[in-house]
This record gives sequence, structure tokens and C-alpha cells, in this order.
Amino acid sequence: MLSEQQLAERAADEVANGATVRLGPGLPAPVTERLAPRSTQEQGDVVVLAAEQVSPAGDVVVGDASAAELARAAERVVVVMSHRAPDGAPRLVRHCEGEHVVRGVVSRVLTDLAVIDVGPDGFVVRELAPQVSARDVQRQSEPTLLAGPDLKPIEVRDD
Repeated sequence: MLSEQQLAERAADEVANGATVRLGPGLPAPVTERLAPRSTQEQGDVVVLAAEQVSPAGDVVVGDASAAELARAAERVVVVMSHRAPDGAPRLVRHCEGEHVVRGVVSRVLTDLAVIDVGPDGFVVRELAPQVSARDVQRQSEPTLLAGPDLKPIEVRDD
């Protein structure tokens, strides 16, 4: 599994040099600290959000109305979250349920276990955390996940 710091480093890799990012509420502190120098209050190229759930259709449940508005207005939405909720429930779900659901906006999910793209075929696992297998990620997810043809380990920097 990735630490919050490692997840923050991987999230920073999602923002191309020169691109701007909008940060949604509820992100782990290391993610916010790592991306803050590249953030803007204007519309950014990438919106990075915390989420409660994500579906294979790119739907997302966010914590509040402001995060929902950010997601709706974004060119690209990247979700950063733990793979499971504090109660152990999967956060990658077949269908999102909650107060603040935004439909069809997520393009990539970064969790402590994997980097997962959201596309026309659903969830596609692109990268795995150290010592985590595709089977481990599938067991902790509700919908079926596809292994990308270019599946590789997440490059981890020392904490």
C-alpha cells in the first residue's frame, strides 16, 4: 500500500508541467501540500478531488456541493482516495449512491493500492502499489476491474 506521502507524489505526477490544478476539499494533507504550489482559484486544467465512491461510468460521490461544482466544471477529474472506506466498504462501486453525485466526470482514480483509469469499458488498472497484486485490488473492489495491457508498478519515491 502507498502511504499518504507516496500517494501525494503520485498525484503530483498527474499534473503536467505548466498545468494548473484545482484542489477539492477533503484531500489528505500531503496531497494538498504537494499540489498547492500549482493550484489556482480559477478554472484549472485538472481538478483533484477526494471522494466517497467512484463507479465504472465515471460517476463520483463527493463530500459537498462545492466539490460537486468543481467536478462538473473540470476538463479532467482525478480522484485521490483510500481504496476502502473507514468501515471497510469498497469505494470503487457498481453504482454511486449519495447526496452529491456527479455523473460521468472521473477519468482517473488514485488509491493506496492502484492507479485506475475510467473509460468506456469501465475500470482499467494501470499501476499497482508495491507488493499489491491485481487480484488484491479486485478483492477490495465491488465492480469487475480490467488489467491494462501496460500494467506496471507505481514508481515509489522514498518517504
